[in-house]
Amino acid sequence: MDILLDNDLLIFTREEMLEEEVIRCREGKRFEERYLRKGFVDKISVIRILDSRRENFKLSKAYEHKVDVINVITAPEIEMLIIFKK
Repeated sequence: MDILLDNDLLIFTREEMLEEEVIRCREGKRFEERYLRKGFVDKISVIRILDSRRENFKLSKAYEHKVDVINVITAPEIEMLIIFKK
């Protein structure tokens, strides 16, 4: 993600991100407590990159209408190519 962000290869910039960095938080409740208690005027998007469809990211009713959660599931083949390249 950092390589894509640093090379302007995504549809958003680092400056548009919370804290201007990739956040590694897998639990919805923890994410809510740490990041969503700030005052947001507009609806925000959370883009999650996962390797499993079973991961659950549940937000409370107070935030579920203010946050658009987008799950991107990576295929094991893509992960292997990334590991193999390193």
